[in-house]
Amino acid sequence: MADYAKNIVDLHAKRAFSRWVHLSFYQTKGITIANCLLLLCEFIEGKTTTMTRLKIFLTIALLYAVVPEAWAQYSGGSGTEADPYQISTADDWIALCNNVNKGTSTTYSGKFFKLTADITVKEEFDGVPTKMVGRGENVNFRGTFDGGGHTLTVNYVDNNDENACAPFRYIRNATIKNLHVAGTITKNHKLFAGGLVGVAYGTCHISTCQSSVEIHGHNGDCSSGGFI
Repeated sequence: MADYAKNIVDLHAKRAFSRWVHLSFYQTKGITIANCLLLLCEFIEGKTTTMTRLKIFLTIALLYAVVPEAWAQYSGGSGTEADPYQISTADDWIALCNNVNKGTSTTYSGKFFKLTADITVKEEFDGVPTKMVGRGENVNFRGTFDGGGHTLTVNYVDNNDENACAPFRYIRNATIKNLHVAGTITKNHKLFAGGLVGVAYGTCHISTCQSSVEIHGHNGDCSSGGFI
């Protein structure tokens, strides 16, 4: 009888846990974060059952999947217009590239960035570039980037058969302003090299930007431009 009762309790616990997992996948960002905080309180208070530990682990995993930009390693900011993400080092720039290029929902639509110092980025690649923002028509930057009057110096050497070579390789409905780009871009294969943007989709706004990038295209390439 005791074993039967225990099995019934275990079954209900498993069903409750399954419902929790199902609901968590469809929770909004705010609820997921709140749920994580509540579970953390349970952990601090010592109420750490096996079920609670599993919930903590899965909630953190879900938070990472649902809000990937929350884990971005920038120098500061929360991504709002009043408190933009701060790009002050080459590592910050690479983090922006990685977060956009991984092909999830991190396009940063409605988010704001600001360059807070002059930075230099160098990359010579034979495969897919990792230090340019955007990877294609559906994987691109859609936020607002304010250069703050600073200079982004690039030195890109493209030895691969890839279209588009530019700091902002692919953008859609994005805003880029107050940015100076310098350096060199060497395109040894396919088309589209730009001092600022490689390919722009939708309605993009570019203002108060300067490009002094020296572009070297391959023979017969007439597709390169000082800006786009």
